[in-house]
Amino acid sequence: MWSVSEPFVLEVHAGLALTLAFSVGLAVPMLAIRRWPLAVAALVCVLYLVQTGLSAHPTGGVASVLVLAYALFAASAFGPATGLRSWGGVALAVAFALTFVLLAALGVGRFGFQPLNLGMYLAGVLVASAVPGFGIRDRRGQVTRLRRSVGLLEVQVGEHVDGAVEAERDDLDRSLARVATGLVREVLVLTAAGSQRPGAELAAVGHRIAVLAASATDELRGMLGTLRAAPASRIAPAAPLVVTRPRRFPVRARDLAARLAPWLLLAAFGVVDQAQVPELPFTAAFWGSPFTVEVPHVAGPTGMVLAVLMPLPLVWRREAPLLVVTLVSAIMVARTVNGDLSSLTMVQTFTGCAVAYVAGAWSRSSAEAVCGLVVAVVGSVASWWLEAASWTLPQYAYMVVACVAIWVAGRSVAGHVQAARGLRREVAALEDRRSELTTMAIASERRRVARELHDVVGHGLSLVAVQAGVMEAVGRTDPAAARAALAHVDDAARATLSELASLRLLLSDPDPEARPGRWSARSVRRLVEDAVAAGQPVRARLDTRIDRVPPATAAAVVRIVQEALTNARKHATGEPTQVDVAVRDGVVAVTVRSGARPRGRTAAAVGHGYGVEGMVARAAEIGGTLQAGPSGDGWAVRALLPV
Repeated sequence: MWSVSEPFVLEVHAGLALTLAFSVGLAVPMLAIRRWPLAVAALVCVLYLVQTGLSAHPTGGVASVLVLAYALFAASAFGPATGLRSWGGVALAVAFALTFVLLAALGVGRFGFQPLNLGMYLAGVLVASAVPGFGIRDRRGQVTRLRRSVGLLEVQVGEHVDGAVEAERDDLDRSLARVATGLVREVLVLTAAGSQRPGAELAAVGHRIAVLAASATDELRGMLGTLRAAPASRIAPAAPLVVTRPRRFPVRARDLAARLAPWLLLAAFGVVDQAQVPELPFTAAFWGSPFTVEVPHVAGPTGMVLAVLMPLPLVWRREAPLLVVTLVSAIMVARTVNGDLSSLTMVQTFTGCAVAYVAGAWSRSSAEAVCGLVVAVVGSVASWWLEAASWTLPQYAYMVVACVAIWVAGRSVAGHVQAARGLRREVAALEDRRSELTTMAIASERRRVARELHDVVGHGLSLVAVQAGVMEAVGRTDPAAARAALAHVDDAARATLSELASLRLLLSDPDPEARPGRWSARSVRRLVEDAVAAGQPVRARLDTRIDRVPPATAAAVVRIVQEALTNARKHATGEPTQVDVAVRDGVVAVTVRSGARPRGRTAAAVGHGYGVEGMVARAAEIGGTLQAGPSGDGWAVRALLPV
């Protein structure tokens, strides 16, 4: 409609029919611009060059320029997203500009009569169309890449956590083999050698084993302390994905160029404008309407500096779009009032369009975007009005339409900007969640291994220490008793070594406790027999139905009884201990009572040691409860574990 109406209201040079033919010929291909953006844009560029060479456009008409601008915009925005063809719109704009300059230099047709400011205007149109189009396509690409990254992160969270826990298991396995297993093997070497020694030397062997047991206990405490430390102290952070959390100020060359581009381009236009604008007052005719610009022109270095400084706030358009639009518009109006800026310059037009685009693209809400558009339009119209130029209503309407059109293009970008911003936040949240889950999983694995290590090695070492003490005490006076104690040391060390092998299996198999038959009433009975052999007066009442409870519950029964007996042996030596395990009403009730309170332990201290803490955690893991505290004159551990 615009293209067809202009030949009827404006002056034509090449005849009405030819001018109308080119007007329609430029407009009709735009119907297919979304389907074949590069081909249609190339056709429009060729038609525009031919039209200009034949002077087949109305005097002062802008419809053909707008068609050209939108064609290049669409070529950049809707063209291919990957490969060299993704730069097709930009390449087409550059090729068009170079062709136009070459034809003007050769004086072909009407090209030889193009003034400098018209060439600048056309160059500005090319930049202002191709660059925003490329920005839209780039934003769409960013959104696509971020969505892909979100999906990848969602998939990789589990894999990342599993990998980190697997690495932790390998590390713990190596530490366990190096420390605990090595010490127990050394005890076995001593027991094998001691069985060949005469009675008089058994006391020395017992002393050596006692020293090793103490050393092993110290190593155990060290490992437990390390295992209970924060995971970050031992686990290196996982390698980040390609997508990382956005920084406040981009540092990549591409981001920096994108941030500075509007300022640098408008500053360049402003400097050239200052060099070629005629002295004012100035009288000219445009769109068939004469006008006069009367305000004086500020020449020299001052105008150059102001031309560079006016668009500078656009660098911060992403952080405060409305403030930037208001500030640049105010400077533009102030320069016009001061006589430093004129509607004869291209920079005034493109600055108004630039702030309209910023208002549309970077505003965080529709209300802010509309306010920005109003400020941009008012600033542009006011700068024309205040320079005392007599413009007609269609001429003002053209500026308003141009600002609104580029604001609409900015709003198209805004959807992608907001989507990208939200996706970046989602990526950052997923990365934080991945790190949090990894830390939690590693900490849980450490607690599990620490609990097993404390139960297995602590129980075995306490038996070894007791029997080694017997050997040291009676080795010289009662060789038979010393050899019996040595045999118990050997049995306890072998049992501990077997348990350590099971613990290392736990590290390679996350759920070995699920294997039926490992945990049973026989396992509890063996613990009681070991305690009795070590001189601990223990009696037990065991319900054989625990053989039919789930493996996780049976495992918790065995470990709780094991730890309770170990604590009784340490803190209530020689006192009678009663173990009761019964299955009733859907729970396994475990009670271990010792005849005297542990020395130095009160009810307030419950849960501060690794042993009691581990028992409570074991019960809680399967939905049970455990209490440890004074009971009459002694100490009792009571657990209720669901069947």
